[in-house]
Amino acid sequence: MLTMSLVHYEYFCLNSLYSEADCVTKISAIEHAIIAPLQSNSLDTIKEKIEQFRQSRSKYKTANLWFQYMDMICILRDFIKAERTGNWTLHLESLKAMLPYFTASGHNLYAKSAWIYLNQMECLKDKNAEVAALFEAGYHVIRRTDQYWAGISSDLAIEQALMRSIKTTGGLTRGRGMSESQRALWILSMPDCAEINSAMMSFTGTKFYSSDQHKEDGVSRQKRDTKDTMIFASFLEERNPFIEEEGMRNIETGVSATSDVNADRAKDIGLSILKSMEGKCVSDFTFKRKHQAITLQDKPVCVNAEPEIATIDPQLLFQRFIVAADSIYEDKSEIFSYELSCQPSSMFDSAGFMRAASKSTLADAIWNLGDCSTEYTDTVYSYVVDGGSLMHKIPWKSGLTFGEICKRYVDSVKCNGTNSVVVVFDGYVSGPDTKDAMHLKRTKGIFGTKVTFTETTPFMSKKETFLANNENKQNFIEMLSKKMHSNGIETKHASADADVLIAKTAVESSISHPTILLGEDIDLFPANTQHFKNIFQMSYGRLSQNISIRYHLNIKKMFILLFFKCFISNI
Repeated sequence: MLTMSLVHYEYFCLNSLYSEADCVTKISAIEHAIIAPLQSNSLDTIKEKIEQFRQSRSKYKTANLWFQYMDMICILRDFIKAERTGNWTLHLESLKAMLPYFTASGHNLYAKSAWIYLNQMECLKDKNAEVAALFEAGYHVIRRTDQYWAGISSDLAIEQALMRSIKTTGGLTRGRGMSESQRALWILSMPDCAEINSAMMSFTGTKFYSSDQHKEDGVSRQKRDTKDTMIFASFLEERNPFIEEEGMRNIETGVSATSDVNADRAKDIGLSILKSMEGKCVSDFTFKRKHQAITLQDKPVCVNAEPEIATIDPQLLFQRFIVAADSIYEDKSEIFSYELSCQPSSMFDSAGFMRAASKSTLADAIWNLGDCSTEYTDTVYSYVVDGGSLMHKIPWKSGLTFGEICKRYVDSVKCNGTNSVVVVFDGYVSGPDTKDAMHLKRTKGIFGTKVTFTETTPFMSKKETFLANNENKQNFIEMLSKKMHSNGIETKHASADADVLIAKTAVESSISHPTILLGEDIDLFPANTQHFKNIFQMSYGRLSQNISIRYHLNIKKMFILLFFKCFISNI
């Protein structure tokens, strides 16, 4: 009913712009174009379909957030429409509809000011009927012309007219000064300046005016709006926010929210805050942050805190050991022959992670045993690539899509100039395994949020943060594998740690072709030592985009050197 009354109101406003004698045909056409569709059932059918779709997505947070966003856009559109057309009733209704969103989002001063303003305007008819009648006639806005859409609010009129004149050529800020007398002289002279301006236009035979037609009805505006609409529709088609997904996510970056993020219920939250304001003094009422809506930015995904651990006083513990040792040990120093702590520093670092073996020391010792390199010939080699090492060798640039990042990996692997390449990846979602502690240590305490992404999704975070989430890493590996398969690169996936699968793949490949094992993990070397025939290990160098060779190891030579080194040391 509100829509019908507004349309009838606008129709009669348009009707008043035309002469009854000259424009009867145009008025009838406008009436048929505006009123006739509303009297049919077409709009009711469309509205019913939309409501059914909203109900079918009512339990999905992301969809509800976007439905709410569209409602907010409609409120803002109504408010602008009310200001432009001078519709007092729509002005109050749209402002009242904004109140829940002000309170839910923490715009407390806006909420209080709008609350007081609406209460005062509701009582305006009783206190000052003449002013209320003028407002209802459209005089709450300021018009510089009599065009239908030319109304602007008073603050905009001050900014666009008075303040603009003050700050442009001939204004007070251009050398005139801002004293009281100068301000009075400048303001009082403005009507005379307007008369002079009008006289100059009459003398020169020119006049500045604009058409009664709204600018948005122009051909160029319609073309641009259509183009922008298609771009936005294409964006939403690739990142559909209305899929059947119970969690909330950012459709641009794919970042998922925790269960306590409730921005999709901002209106209900705001209404509950407004209800608590009823009957209370405005100056005494205080808004509490805990009652506001929680957004994805306010509540990033984090790992649950560990259970509280009792703090042990080392000095008190030492004193108790000394007292107990008198009746147990003859030599008190025996009780201090072990590390008396829940996390011995010889095994754990300051962050609580188990200390990793110094593999680089072992690698340097092996390289120093002798020259184990081999000549890089034109022989056709098969390649087995450690996917885990490869993942960390290609830099990710913010702004690239995930499809473009995958292409960089594919180009790096294909630069070897051979079609016989097998990339072996680790698995990260199969459950607990022996490398969980090492994976946790590599994250350096960083816990990445879950990201839902496609090939067209832009990468907007840090690589380390993204890969710190095992689910993100596994999903990216699956996407990368599909990209590699489409480019003729074979991939294999381990259920957990891939070292054994990499070694097996290299051994199987070496039966038919000389094989280069491309990886930096020292664990791969002993796994292949007993199968040294036709297997060579190669490491990555510093990478920009492509893989380069740092050293090329003959595992057969390495095995012989290690064997004799161990034999001599045992003589």
